[in-house]
Amino acid sequence: MKDSTRQRIGLLSILVVAIIAIVIIVMIVMNSRRASVYLIPENYNGWVQIIYNQQSYPPIDTSLTKATFPIGSDGVLRTSTPEVSEGIAEDQYYWVDAQGERTPINTQKLIHGKSVRSSGTDGTEQDSETVAEEFFVGTEEAYKQTPAPSLENHL
Repeated sequence: MKDSTRQRIGLLSILVVAIIAIVIIVMIVMNSRRASVYLIPENYNGWVQIIYNQQSYPPIDTSLTKATFPIGSDGVLRTSTPEVSEGIAEDQYYWVDAQGERTPINTQKLIHGKSVRSSGTDGTEQDSETVAEEFFVGTEEAYKQTPAPSLENHL
């Protein structure tokens, strides 16, 4: 094979790899969201629910580079923010003591079952105005033994 043909094949290969890399980067950027910081009361174990579109409550604080979710002592946060942000991000989970000191939670061992669901005004699961983001804080064994709370209490 001639040197000019090898050079063309080499340049074409580099071009193809570059295009694939650009496509992957664009897909990642388009599917990203602002990272979330979940502030959970110290030593809280159980289900956490963030109930969206609750008009009489404040919106989620997004004034910094991350969205901050201060969870109540009952494991619930109600917010007027209309919906859950979707996409990929590196979220952070902390236990917070009475002085506001944060202790990171080991997400591999103690955060389970993160999901989003909604409930209609008749209590049936469907697309509607009551949307909840949920996850369990505790051991995997406790997670498996503790059913998720109903959304009917938040309608």
